[in-house]
Amino acid sequence: MDVLNYESQFLDERVRESLRCIYNTNGHNCSPWVRPQHIYGRRAVLDAGDGWKPVCSVDDDPAYPETNSIDVITSDGEGNDQTIEIRGMTIDEDGFTPVTQTAVLNGVEDVTLATPLARVLALRCISDSTPGGTVVVKDSAAGVEHLSIVGNINQSQKCAWTTAKNEYLLIKQMGCTATNSGGAAHYTKFSLQWQNMPEGLVIVRHSPYVVLTQQLPYINMDIDPILIIPPNNDVRVLTKTTADGCEIGAWLNGVLATIESSGE
Repeated sequence: MDVLNYESQFLDERVRESLRCIYNTNGHNCSPWVRPQHIYGRRAVLDAGDGWKPVCSVDDDPAYPETNSIDVITSDGEGNDQTIEIRGMTIDEDGFTPVTQTAVLNGVEDVTLATPLARVLALRCISDSTPGGTVVVKDSAAGVEHLSIVGNINQSQKCAWTTAKNEYLLIKQMGCTATNSGGAAHYTKFSLQWQNMPEGLVIVRHSPYVVLTQQLPYINMDIDPILIIPPNNDVRVLTKTTADGCEIGAWLNGVLATIESSGE
């Protein structure tokens, strides 16, 4: 069987080799998206006492739900009436399924999502105006915020992804930045982690920490060989710092590959 379809001929040899590896290991013939998958996240402020936190616009480190419990969107702006596009995942016994839906803000009131989610990956305002204040998607029963739009911008900032039951994420690059990171004695660590839902939310750490200092506040590195994130997995970048008021950014670049068929 020809492992690579027409679209994949436009991708570099490392991606093509990863597709061959997926086919040889799991028998999955994949069709990659030609456009790059860029996953960017930012934390406005991280302090020394915060410990490991996701590079995400929410302040907390919410647990990964095992059910479709993320059910409302709200804001702290009385006049907000914008339409928000919500990209996420539902979960069933077979794993994750992508869902894109929209919701219209109703000021500070909770708006129920048409489809409750187990993961929320990205938020984007598709109205002409930008929401004032903060927009949050949350689990209303648990009172846990899962993703937000902050600071009068039009989209969320979350360096994390979840693969659906029929797709792989091939991570080619990881980048990190830390500003206002204190003096020469301070440092900021980053860790790329992923977990497999069927195996009970086990977190696995990939490779050594990335450590940034005042002398090295930015790094963009190739991941070679490419890191292959299988179906039904969560991947995220975590960070912690020894300085107060550190501003964090991180990004992952790669290709999202959809399983088209299974070989014999």
